[in-house]
Amino acid sequence: RVFSYRAGGRNGLRHLAGGGYLVQLTDNFWSSGTPHSVLGRRLPVARGTVWFAERTGKPIVPVMVTPEGRGWRLTLFAPIPPTQEAVVAALERCIGHAPGSWELAIAMQWLAAPVWDAPLSGQRKA
Repeated sequence: RVFSYRAGGRNGLRHLAGGGYLVQLTDNFWSSGTPHSVLGRRLPVARGTVWFAERTGKPIVPVMVTPEGRGWRLTLFAPIPPTQEAVVAALERCIGHAPGSWELAIAMQWLAAPVWDAPLSGQRKA
């Protein structure tokens, strides 16, 4: 099931309350979000992942799907704290784990992003 942007919050909360799980594309930098340093470049990272965890108490479990042979490998990492900084760190770990598997359109957004040169909103420079 895919939840639309407009109804995603409400439907996602219902889905989690019913015992389901959500998968979010954290490396979708088209979203509006707080700028963070992602591998040294300034990119918006959506707050949705942390928002759902804060409201439901559900863990955030970083997940990767990478090609392997003629199929795919699903990798689940240890749960992380419900903070933007932890989400960004997990995203960087996932990219570092299989950099060649990063979707081309997303990698191009990262390449086009400005270099992280100064903290924003009280964030520390990475």
